[in-house]
Amino acid sequence: MTALGAEPQPVLPGGRSSRRVPGPLRVAMVGVSEGPICGVRDYSAVVSRALEGRGGAEVMTCWLDRAPGAGLAASRREVRSWAARLEGWLGEGRPEVVLLHYSVFAYSYRGVPLLLAPVLGALRRSGVPVVALLHELAYPWGRRGARGLAWALTQRAALPLVLRLSSEVVVTTEDRLAWLGRRRWIAPVPAHFLPVPSNVDPGEGGQAGSGEEGVVGVFGYAPEGMRADLMVEAAARLGASGRPVRLRLVGAPGPGSGAAREWERLAAAAGVEVELTGVLDGRGLSAALRRCPVMVWADGSGPTSRRTTLAALLAHARAVVALDGPATWGGLREAGAVELVPPDASLLAASVGRLLAGEEERAAYGERAACFYRSAMAPEVVAAGLERVLRATARQGAAT
Repeated sequence: MTALGAEPQPVLPGGRSSRRVPGPLRVAMVGVSEGPICGVRDYSAVVSRALEGRGGAEVMTCWLDRAPGAGLAASRREVRSWAARLEGWLGEGRPEVVLLHYSVFAYSYRGVPLLLAPVLGALRRSGVPVVALLHELAYPWGRRGARGLAWALTQRAALPLVLRLSSEVVVTTEDRLAWLGRRRWIAPVPAHFLPVPSNVDPGEGGQAGSGEEGVVGVFGYAPEGMRADLMVEAAARLGASGRPVRLRLVGAPGPGSGAAREWERLAAAAGVEVELTGVLDGRGLSAALRRCPVMVWADGSGPTSRRTTLAALLAHARAVVALDGPATWGGLREAGAVELVPPDASLLAASVGRLLAGEEERAAYGERAACFYRSAMAPEVVAAGLERVLRATARQGAAT
């Protein structure tokens, strides 16, 4: 197993020769989304542009945006119909390799992967070799009681089906690379690591900028494991010390969502001002990030290489204070690209307050963040690593 995204540049997977297949590689980008806001679909668009921008690939995309709120029978009909079209599309387009984006909940009904089989069947019958990009493998054990247990069991049962179809796989964290290698119930498949790039274009240079005074931003505030309680308590401590701050929740899911209501409830109880930007387009998101002098990564699992939201903060040269956790990416730690603090409200408040007061230190963090992003996470870097894997798989497919 290899880490394609290891700093400072991705390495060639498995020590293979870098000899290129003549001509642009014909790649079919395949995936499924559950709703209108989908980081996986955004990732595929960013990487497709980067692959084509390198001049080494022609990308064809076949993507299903599932109808929201459909029942099981309707969802099955929708996916089966799309899978049939996918099979025909692959036969007509004759790609050399498929890049399958796999986020398990997108192929699930109420968390159980009941919609996966038609897609895998269509890919298998097409005869085109598959590289699986595993965004979400399976739900963790020990969360959400009986429902979480059902998700964890059924999603682990589905994963070997995806791996058996795949010639090679790519994962988005080094921890998942190691996880695959330790699972005896999974047949060994060549696996590689690549981080995710930002899906928000930083524009020219990703300059840091000073931002609005007293604003602390949180981008990607809805995922499970978000420590809104710690962030609100830290903000309250800063206010009590004479440095009032405004918490700004940037982007999706926006006002009225369950995540937003929880942040607002905690903030109101603590006497902390909180505001939401609402859902923004790419340009609006970029501007909103630049207006926040300090950003906090409040996910208790730590800053990870699989989140496009974190990648956007680095790409925009933000000064980021991040809760250190079990999933903290070692590359970030070694590069000093973010300030890591234990999950403690007083320590978080101290770090945020210091950065709010110190423009030079904020600028230094922003510079390191942007430098790390350009060397390890930028779309062209990720595309280079993907192209190596895709070309190797296409060569293997042509030789069989």
